[in-house]
Amino acid sequence: MKSWFDKLCILLMIATAAVSCGGEHPSNLEAEMETDGLVGKILAVFSETKAHIEDNVKCRWDDGDSISLSPQSNEKTEGSDWVLTTQDSGATALFVGDIPEGLTTFCAAYPASSVEYWNPGSNDSAQGRCRFQSKIKAEQTVSQLYSQDGMPVFVDPSVLWFGGYSAGTRTLQFSPLGTYIRFTIPQSARYSLESICVKSTDSSDVDAEGSVSISGTCRFEYKSGRWSEVITGSVYKSVTLHSPSSRPLKPGVYLMAIHPSSKCPGLSFVFTNTAGQRVCKAVSASGNFTFEMGKIYDTGVMPDSLFDSDVEPVTDDMDGIKTYTYPAGTAVSSDYEVYVEDRAQTVFSTSEPDICAFGCTSRVSVKVSFPDTIVSSVAVRPLSKDFSHHWNGNILSLSMSPGERVVVERNDDRAKPLFIFANPIESAPSPDDASVTVYKAGTISDAGQINMSSGETLYIEGGAWVRGFIRATDADNISIRGCGVLDVREATEGAAIRLTGCDEVELRDIITLNCSGHTTHLQQCSNVTVDNYKVAAVYNVNNVNGHENDALNLISCNHAAVSRCLSYCHDDAFCIKSVSGASSSDISYNDCIAWNVHGGNSFDIGYEVGSDITNVRYKQIYSIHSRGNTNLIRSSDLGIHVGASGTVSDVTYEDVYLEESDNWTMMLRIWDIDSGLSSPPAGYDPALYVPGRIKGVRLKNIYVLYDMVNGSYLDGYDAYHRVEDVTVDGLYIGGVR
Repeated sequence: MKSWFDKLCILLMIATAAVSCGGEHPSNLEAEMETDGLVGKILAVFSETKAHIEDNVKCRWDDGDSISLSPQSNEKTEGSDWVLTTQDSGATALFVGDIPEGLTTFCAAYPASSVEYWNPGSNDSAQGRCRFQSKIKAEQTVSQLYSQDGMPVFVDPSVLWFGGYSAGTRTLQFSPLGTYIRFTIPQSARYSLESICVKSTDSSDVDAEGSVSISGTCRFEYKSGRWSEVITGSVYKSVTLHSPSSRPLKPGVYLMAIHPSSKCPGLSFVFTNTAGQRVCKAVSASGNFTFEMGKIYDTGVMPDSLFDSDVEPVTDDMDGIKTYTYPAGTAVSSDYEVYVEDRAQTVFSTSEPDICAFGCTSRVSVKVSFPDTIVSSVAVRPLSKDFSHHWNGNILSLSMSPGERVVVERNDDRAKPLFIFANPIESAPSPDDASVTVYKAGTISDAGQINMSSGETLYIEGGAWVRGFIRATDADNISIRGCGVLDVREATEGAAIRLTGCDEVELRDIITLNCSGHTTHLQQCSNVTVDNYKVAAVYNVNNVNGHENDALNLISCNHAAVSRCLSYCHDDAFCIKSVSGASSSDISYNDCIAWNVHGGNSFDIGYEVGSDITNVRYKQIYSIHSRGNTNLIRSSDLGIHVGASGTVSDVTYEDVYLEESDNWTMMLRIWDIDSGLSSPPAGYDPALYVPGRIKGVRLKNIYVLYDMVNGSYLDGYDAYHRVEDVTVDGLYIGGVR
């Protein structure tokens, strides 16, 4: 025989203390339930957050949420046999579950997992309270539940628990059984949170050595990423907010819950800034606040004025590591945390990759953690490089030397990878040199068009952020360097860097962010050095016919060396072209990493070959991903595409690693309009078209690490315009020669 409580459906009205946090109680409740056929079931309303910590923040029940019911007994019982679960989502939910026949007086708690044991014999019906022990642990991992004002809010769901009591009524009142403190670390902060103390006195200070002096007892303390409790008299429990590897809390909104309620009039925070200075911030004093059951104490946003504004960022330390300080407001990653020799680094975010850069003088230990994400697999690319990496299921450990670039992918997710750049320590130019323009670390500059003349240096220091684009024409001996960021994602003026007719050009170390147009366009330049240059050109949503955000184009250039670079883009990653009347020769690529996301080629010569291109050398190059689009026939890992009358000759590839692709592996092709394989070049006139040639191509030690979809493609034009003299010495597919 089943009870009239056979299926119990609960729609909860939760209140903080004796005051409802939202949602009015339905009128004539029992009559309404009888009309709906819900006789014997209890109806209530849930609104705001589950923790009821802020009246103006709406939240919702989630499918799978559970509450726990106590037995009708005078004995303590571990946990509960009666757990009710909802399949609803929203401000209103029905909780369903079986309970024993005749149970009319019971307690309930949310979440069900919070109950360690029930003590129903001690229920206080007069006060409407349940008696049970919660599973508040000494240490727990921070969980991210929702966002507030664009910042993550961190809270442990097993701590924000509630109790309700029913004695035959149809309405179950829930109240929070704890005290809550909310504090915010802004994303613009140039300091980290070192410790929090909830104390029984109202005075605290920082001595000359930076130690916090507290007169009285610190009952609950956060230090070095962990909470602890000091027992004074009764046992006081505190919630643990624990960041990975005991690191200081990152920017975000945090909640600290304490149970039971305590009369503690003092609350102080200790911070450390980027220069290693420490300061104590007292946010309450005696008489200003006490902890009360079900209340929240909001300390607000910790001010950026905790330290003097002229504090210099951390520079080179004795261990040869440089941590960059970025400007306030820099968008930081919520997916990755990076530590170099146990020192936290900034990881800034783009719409696609997240990026971390630092400086070092020698090989260093790097650790990557993945907050708030269950990670089952990690890939470290290029796969053929030795980073001595180790993945223990929580932390990725690896080693990097100056000039190395690492791409980290979690759970086979290529949409949000992590790029880590270990830069050589910068050699800053003299600030007294009139020929040097310097953008300093920690600053953001809306520079617009930056015009360079002969003999000038543009220096973007590591941690500096420059919104602008660079132009130079017929200039000699120019240098663009520094480990900062050049951001042209919102610009509409074409290429991020456009240099034309320049001699003795140096492009080194910087990170360039782009979305549309060629990112780096060097035309008819000579004696070019491109070293440790990184490009992240994200998706161009406005260009429906092609993305055209080539990462690095050398057009009719001579005597150019490209080394230790990374190109991420949605078109050609590393490309050589030529215009009519201006040939190109003596170009080398060494230790370069390519990722073309949507189409184009990883390493390409063409299509524009208006004049001869000769003596091109590729050595130790990596195509980690190469993806095709609707123009798949034009896409490849290694490509030579001749779409005009020039001849491409004397090209060598050696020690090439191709990791993943749905393109052609290699495509050597002279344009044939009659093939029907793709559209002709812009302005193509069959009557005027003169085909070119491809000859003298040497490939040695080519390692294809993926299952090829298309293979390779060699296509001449006619008997006189052919692909000829191609030698392959060591092609390894799946490890087989």
